[in-house]
Amino acid sequence: MRNKEQLMCVGALITGNLIFGLVPTLQKITFPYGGSGLLTGFYSSFLALFSLAFMAHRSKVSLIPERAVFAKLLVLACASACTTLLLWSSYSFIPVGVATTLHFVYPMLIAAAMTLFFGERFSLGNGIALFLATCGVVLIGVADMSQASVTGVILALVSGGFWAFYIIYLQRSGLSELNTSLVNFYIALMNMIMSLAACLFTGQLRTYTIWWAWLIIIAVSILHRVVGYGLFQLGMRRVQPVSAGILCTFEPASALVFGIIILHESVTAKQVGGLACILCAVVVNLCANYRNAGKKKRKKRG
Repeated sequence: MRNKEQLMCVGALITGNLIFGLVPTLQKITFPYGGSGLLTGFYSSFLALFSLAFMAHRSKVSLIPERAVFAKLLVLACASACTTLLLWSSYSFIPVGVATTLHFVYPMLIAAAMTLFFGERFSLGNGIALFLATCGVVLIGVADMSQASVTGVILALVSGGFWAFYIIYLQRSGLSELNTSLVNFYIALMNMIMSLAACLFTGQLRTYTIWWAWLIIIAVSILHRVVGYGLFQLGMRRVQPVSAGILCTFEPASALVFGIIILHESVTAKQVGGLACILCAVVVNLCANYRNAGKKKRKKRG
C-alpha cells in the first residue's frame, strides 16, 4: 500500500512539472501583445486566488490558519514568489532554454543541503541519477548559451537557490501535509503582491493588446497556480527532496517538447540527447530508491 502511495506521489510530481514546463511556452505567446513574465505572474496569481478560495470553502478549510502555521506559510510563499519573479524576469535577458538550464542548479543544491544540514546519505544510484539529470538539462539548454547576459544568468541562478529552499522547506516544515488550497492560496497571494510591486517598479503594469491573451492568462492561472502547485505539494508528501529535484527535470524536458509542438521551435541532436538523459535519470533514481527501500525492510526484519 505504501509503495502504491509513493508511486502516486511520483506521478503527481511528474505531472506537476510537465505543467510547469508548459507555462513558459504559453507566456511566450503573449509577449508580442504586451505580455511579460512579471505581468503574467501578477494576473495569473490574482485570478488563481478566486479558484483557490472557492476550493478551500468547498473543503471547509479556513484561510486563516494558526499563527505558527501562518508564519511557515509566509516563508514558503516568499520562497515561491522570489523563484517565480527571478526566473520569469530572466526570460527578458536570456533565452528560456538558458534560463531553465541555469535555474536547474537546484537539484545539486538540494543534495548538498540535505547532506550538510540534515545528514542524508545517498546511494550510488541516486548520485548517477543526479548526474544524468544535470547533463540532460545542460544538453537541452546549451544551444542558446552564446546569448547569455550577466543579469539573466544571475537571476536564473538565484531563482534556483530559492526553489531548492522551497522544496526542502515544503517537506521539512510539514506544510506538504496541509490542504493544497490553503497552502497555494498564500503562495498565489504573495506572488501577486510581489509581482505587482515589480510591475509598478519596472513600468510593466499594462493590459494586453489582444483579447485572447486573457484566455491564455486564465489557462496559466489554473494550470500553474492551482493544478501544478497542487500536484507538486501532493507529490512532496512521500518523495524525498533529492528525488523530487531529479523528477523536476521533467519541466525543461516538457518545455522543449511543448515549444516544438506549439511554437514550432527547432530541436537539435543535443536536446534529444538531453531528453534521453532525463528519462534515464528518472528510471535510475526510481530503481535506486526501490533497492534502498528493500534494504531498509530487510534490516528491520533482521
